[in-house]
Amino acid sequence: MTPIEYIEACLDRADQFSPLHIPYIDDVDFTKITGMHELFKNCRAYPMFQLDLNKVPAWVKDEIEALLASDSDDLHKTGNERDIRKCVHDHDQAKGTSWKELAPKLEMFMTERDTTPIMNAKEVLDAISPTMCLAKWNSLTINFLTGENHSCHHPGMHKIPDEVADNPHLLHNTPHKMEARQQMLDGKRPPECAYCWKHEDNGFLSDRHIKSKNYLPKVIPIIKSGVGPEYFTSYVELVFDNVCNFMCIYCTPRASSKWNARAREPFGGRAGMQPIIPVSKSEDNKFTDAFWKLWPDWYPKLHRLRVSGGEPLLSKHTWKLFDYIRENPRDMHFEINSNLGVPDNLIDKLIENINSVKNPMIVHSSAEATGDHQNYIRNGMDYDKWLKNVRRILTETNAQFSLMTTINMLSFATIDKLFNEMYKLKKEFGRTRIYFIPTNLMHPDNLALTQLPRMLKDVCKSSLEAVLANPKNEIKDHEKLGIERIIAFMYSAEADVSAYKYSMKYFDSYDETTGMSFGKTFPVLKHLMLTEMSAHA
Repeated sequence: MTPIEYIEACLDRADQFSPLHIPYIDDVDFTKITGMHELFKNCRAYPMFQLDLNKVPAWVKDEIEALLASDSDDLHKTGNERDIRKCVHDHDQAKGTSWKELAPKLEMFMTERDTTPIMNAKEVLDAISPTMCLAKWNSLTINFLTGENHSCHHPGMHKIPDEVADNPHLLHNTPHKMEARQQMLDGKRPPECAYCWKHEDNGFLSDRHIKSKNYLPKVIPIIKSGVGPEYFTSYVELVFDNVCNFMCIYCTPRASSKWNARAREPFGGRAGMQPIIPVSKSEDNKFTDAFWKLWPDWYPKLHRLRVSGGEPLLSKHTWKLFDYIRENPRDMHFEINSNLGVPDNLIDKLIENINSVKNPMIVHSSAEATGDHQNYIRNGMDYDKWLKNVRRILTETNAQFSLMTTINMLSFATIDKLFNEMYKLKKEFGRTRIYFIPTNLMHPDNLALTQLPRMLKDVCKSSLEAVLANPKNEIKDHEKLGIERIIAFMYSAEADVSAYKYSMKYFDSYDETTGMSFGKTFPVLKHLMLTEMSAHA
């Protein structure tokens, strides 16, 4: 088998996780493998997937080295993309294969020295249409409590049709989603994807590029599926209920039972805070029935399964999934979101279950500040306990840790400290075990970074630039891009001072409900907001 045939075979079975699945390589040290280091040097795809060198056949290394050496003695040292393409073309001529057909698949690792996988993803997407996003096909979050889904956390959720009982594929492939897919194929911008369009209009790569790079192996079946009425996604996130012990400032009743119990409409002037009425309060409903009906066919095809909430560790469905996966082991990535602020016995149970499943898991948890600032943003959180539990996951299991951020105006003073803390953990536990992409909060917009007074924007900018400039931080390209996007977004609009009155009312309602104090936690921010309100009165 030639290298190209080998890679094509891996891509053809992309529905199954394989340790030989080359497009998912991150930070693998090839320096000791003669002739391969430069080829893979810049191949930093989704860092949760690593290449197990012990399982790579010797012929793969030999064939790739021979392929490179066939054109120039120095080719494997220069990593020149043009020469690699020529070499592959000559190889194709001899073997009867087609570089043109394989190019989008091989683009992930046949790169120039300074080209990143995100840029390669952009090239592949642009070849289809200027608005294409593979996540619209290959990513799915289902909320069984409300009977809704979406394919990305930026657009709002939409309803799953009642006909799902007769057609379980509607759990993913809804008419709403298929219409958005057609718009993307036609080069049009679905309005629900405004988060990405805003970043792109500011001159940046967006999350559709970042997310799509993880799904490049699926690009051919996605194109062949059209709008995909029966498309089986290989990434699924399950939200069984909204049970949660936190009451985060930007959250809503649909994601937190604590909010659901205390919310009222409007809440501090904020709309959309009415308590939700779930489609079914019973353990099972037509949506869970449809899910379990598809499950025997779906489970073997999954590459990633993620459980979210609410707080999943408080849901019995999470432990049921753990049992199923342990009893039916296969090569698949199993991931879980958790606030890591639950009682110690549940953290113990999580660690025990992580160590019982076949493949290393990924634990996702959220933060966007440190200390009291973080505890205010996420009511119910103890930052020190959270950091202790992050260390427990990294110390007592082989799981990887993914930091999710919802960076907002209250993050301005300590977001740099959080990032520096993550880089310290990277040094201690290894760069491939800790991952984060900085993400801005967009809703509610009164809490967005753009609402900071100009003086505090400058303070935040300086602190973030210090993170980038710190030689101790080995910053990855996507992290650098994320931090630069934070800064650009922060200055993309001036603060709407007329909205400060509404913000103050919201903070007052939040403080009354949670027992927290905006003024004591953020005295400088409150003072500047009141000063600007007075100046514009």
